[in-house]
Amino acid sequence: MTLSKDSILKKIKKKTSRPMKVSELARSLGISEIQRREFRNQLKTMVGEGTLIRLRGGRYGLPDEMNLVTGIFCGHPNGYGFLTPDTSEEGGDIYIAPKRTSGAMHKDRVIARIESHNSSGRPEGRIIRILERSTTSLVGLFEPLDQNGWIIPMDNKYFYDIFVSSKHKLGAKAGQIVVVDIISYPEKHQPPIGKITEILGYSNDPKVELNSIFRKLETRIEFPLSALEQAKKATTNFSDKDLKNRRDLTGWTIFTIDGETAKDFDDAISLDLTDIGFKLGVHIADVSHYVKKNSALDKEALERGTSIYFSGGVIPMLPLELSNDICSLKPNEKRLAVTVLIDFDLKGKFLNFDFFTS
Repeated sequence: MTLSKDSILKKIKKKTSRPMKVSELARSLGISEIQRREFRNQLKTMVGEGTLIRLRGGRYGLPDEMNLVTGIFCGHPNGYGFLTPDTSEEGGDIYIAPKRTSGAMHKDRVIARIESHNSSGRPEGRIIRILERSTTSLVGLFEPLDQNGWIIPMDNKYFYDIFVSSKHKLGAKAGQIVVVDIISYPEKHQPPIGKITEILGYSNDPKVELNSIFRKLETRIEFPLSALEQAKKATTNFSDKDLKNRRDLTGWTIFTIDGETAKDFDDAISLDLTDIGFKLGVHIADVSHYVKKNSALDKEALERGTSIYFSGGVIPMLPLELSNDICSLKPNEKRLAVTVLIDFDLKGKFLNFDFFTS
């Protein structure tokens, strides 16, 4: 028998009808003596992931056979939350009342027992185990208390305020936005405890508020060194190889439509009259020439997904060497592009199109 987690799970579902000890499971599943140690290790891993449950007495069983559900806990500002099951077969989210969260925080991976259903049929449960803590630091507002203090998280789905002792305040003052690392997580009679690692500034400062939003959303601001090094190697000194199979459109009238302060001109258009109507050209900066698949730049761009524009600034998807220069269709500068020409008749009816590099 192959001792993968999937194969073990399938065998348990097929051959067992109750929780069993390791020795019983091994016999039922036909695990050889040579494989016993590996089998035990796989069971421990599966318990950690929540695909198996270990009961008192060392018995292992399937969560669904014990009315248990594994999933992600989503907190609510009022202290309750909802468990989103790992599988869609569970029939929707499970309501977790404030007194039944067992110290779980927003985004934690947990196991819950379904205990009842409300009048509309929605399941209600109790968290019995926290499998994985997803949050190690938070952004919040500092409020002093004697020599100590509390952090009120910016994201109110984290309904626990975080206690900070005097030695871990980092000199924070009332009304400042701070970054706090979580030292210990909430328990039955204890709030989460943290250590301030950075003071962003006062909450009434718009720049601080903006920075705190980026921190809260875990926005990627700095680029990794590997991506920056690749970006610096890009050049506009095109070789014959770079220009091979590209059409030269440098004599065309092509224009961008962007704001006065824009620097990243990633697309441009052209429009010409023809004997049968109009030819619309859409010209997109050929980023793929510089950003190769699975490169450091490609992976970083995938993580970011898009450039983020805000009042007075931008967090680019690609380093400035590319986004604001080499991959920007600047006036009177030669740039590599991908072009589509679309033909329309005089009434605007689509006729034909042509894609090519330029």
